Amino acid sequence: PVIFQGIRQKLTSGFQNLLAATFLIVLFQPHFILQIGFQLSLVMTVLIITCSPAPGEQGGFSAMLKMQGTAMILAVPINMRLNGGFHLLSVPLNLTVNPLLETVSLLSLPLILLDRISFLEPIAAFTAMLARGGLAAAELLVEGAMRMEGLFLRPNYRSMAVILPASLFLIIILGGRSQRLASRMRPPVSRRRTQTAVIGALSLLAVLSVSEVVRYTSLGTFSLTVLDIGQGDSLILRVRGYGVVMIDTGKPGQLPYIWEGYRRARRLPARMSLFLTHLDADHHGEAAWFIRQRYANLLGLSTSERDYYLSLPESDDSRIRYFDQVAVYRILCSEYKIPLVWLSGEEETHVAADTSFRVLTSGAVSDGNNASLVLLVSHRDTKTLLTGDAEIERETIFLAEDGIEAIDVLKVGHHGSKNGTGERLLKQTTPGIALISAGVKNTYNHPSPEVLNRLQAAGSNVYRTDTSGALELSYKTDRITVRTHLDLEVPVIQSNAHLYEGGVPVGQSKKGQ
Repeated sequence: PVIFQGIRQKLTSGFQNLLAATFLIVLFQPHFILQIGFQLSLVMTVLIITCSPAPGEQGGFSAMLKMQGTAMILAVPINMRLNGGFHLLSVPLNLTVNPLLETVSLLSLPLILLDRISFLEPIAAFTAMLARGGLAAAELLVEGAMRMEGLFLRPNYRSMAVILPASLFLIIILGGRSQRLASRMRPPVSRRRTQTAVIGALSLLAVLSVSEVVRYTSLGTFSLTVLDIGQGDSLILRVRGYGVVMIDTGKPGQLPYIWEGYRRARRLPARMSLFLTHLDADHHGEAAWFIRQRYANLLGLSTSERDYYLSLPESDDSRIRYFDQVAVYRILCSEYKIPLVWLSGEEETHVAADTSFRVLTSGAVSDGNNASLVLLVSHRDTKTLLTGDAEIERETIFLAEDGIEAIDVLKVGHHGSKNGTGERLLKQTTPGIALISAGVKNTYNHPSPEVLNRLQAAGSNVYRTDTSGALELSYKTDRITVRTHLDLEVPVIQSNAHLYEGGVPVGQSKKGQ
């Protein structure tokens, strides 16, 4: 009782409350600390508490704008580091849209009570309609503003030379004149300390700028990323200076949360080609969203999958569903003026002078998974095999027809299902690296122990999204380096679990086989 009485009488500060809330969040959801949203929210909350008026000082709307504006400007370096840049409209949008959202949230509380009174239901419904309209208008405003790429500043020396002086000036204007700073009884800060603080801030920003440049160039001329998309597939092929191909978009509900941050941090172009290995929900789940957001400049579908469904009776439900989905994509491509192409294995397609891909033979298969788009990607002396959901039935066909020999990287088929990645494939291709895209504790128990045992026996280095998070491969002259989510060079790719980190020189591992 004495302890509780002391706690009840003790006044707590905002920082103590924040510390307690953070402790509870990390206690129950420890992986939150790795997520960008949590990190930015924590930084912004600390800055808002720091910039908020002390008790007894003048408050009001003007003070709130000064407080939030100052906090957001102070958070610019952190924002640029975590999101790969800073949009100039983010500050005014936050100062206008956030109060609107808070107002709508407050109005929603009495609406719940009004909705339970029968004769007030029409008023509640009308008010709810107005609130939804306001939220929709705010969302359209934010989306339209954030698409203005010319106002998005990426970290480099020139942008920092402008941002730092502007930030310091605005901080002085917004925060330096506040009554809080004027009323506090503190000894004046010496000029030497002020100069030291400014030099330290400049040094920190310079280090961040250099790290961004180093991080960009460290990827090499070619890279492959397996996004941490849960139980599904989403891969990024990037040839620096030539273009980007996205292969699959994962199941619905995952990609929109991580895509924009990843694209900006990795300096990807605003638009890129989109290939869908096949039309299972965990592979094309966000393709329509990707097209509507104008990220795609081309949609490629699997000819082998189309041929498989054409072989089924016209009354077959799976055939009807497939061609209904194809019709939806035709309409989308027409509406957003992008070509829809059918990818087949007729010839090798060159992306750059030293990079090409080839669609492997399908043949007659028994299901849609084995009709997946299978790609062999060649970059200089390295070869990467991307198999979609293809299993042993399809592996037997393209191994016999296409003469596939040693490869460096294998994207394991069907998330590591026991029906795929057969011994013949591993013996004939001897992959140095095997990549598995699977969800944490998924209901299918992917990857299967049988596949993992076969990969281990073949001497492959196995990397999995369910244990390592997102996987990023950098192809360089003499080796391929694998980075996982725990490597701080890829902070914007969300992850649910993590074990491995570091690089594996594939050339060395293959020499030892």
